[in-house]
Amino acid sequence: MNSILDLLLYVPITLVILSVLEACKQDDPKKIVRRTALNFGALTAVLLIGCVVIFFVNKYF
Repeated sequence: MNSILDLLLYVPITLVILSVLEACKQDDPKKIVRRTALNFGALTAVLLIGCVVIFFVNKYF
């Protein structure tokens, strides 16, 4: 049950952290939102690909 809560909290916590980091670098709100969305997508994709690789390594090796 704890891991489900972690997955539900991943999205808001990650978005807040990425938004703050982008706000420190830029002043334009449109750029902040765009860069935050791009970084969130890239981070999520890397985490999902890593999970799939670990799953297959554990299952077949």
